[in-house]
Amino acid sequence: MTYRSADSVYEQRIQELRAELDAIAADRRDLETRIEVQARATDARAADLAAHGPGGGALGASLLRIPFLVGGLLLVGALVVPAEIYIGGYIHHQPSEAIVPVLMLGIPGLLAGVIAFPYRRLGNGYASGAVVGAALVFITLAIVFAGCTGVLK
Repeated sequence: MTYRSADSVYEQRIQELRAELDAIAADRRDLETRIEVQARATDARAADLAAHGPGGGALGASLLRIPFLVGGLLLVGALVVPAEIYIGGYIHHQPSEAIVPVLMLGIPGLLAGVIAFPYRRLGNGYASGAVVGAALVFITLAIVFAGCTGVLK
């Protein structure tokens, strides 16, 4: 029985492992480069959104008009609630003729909520406008439900 040295096999395996480590290091550098590029692109997108998104840029005339528009719509939405209740009394008797007008009277509250919602982080007025608009929509839906069940007679 002769003894063969395993040094050549070990050397070959060491070379293979070094090649694998070099490939892994190259992949890691490639991934780090991709991450850096994506991070810069994400920062650029965030800056672009901050400049051109809701509330971005200088305070223009349109941003200053939004509270008046939302306030007017909320005022109209609150003033038509008695009309909604009055018409809601007819829903049980004539549902095909009374549901649509009640829902149409709920549109100002819906519009106020939809307009104020994107600006809710800019101030409490916008956030409360969105909440009150949603509340007016829920009041309208409650009136329709109450009219359908016969509570409003």
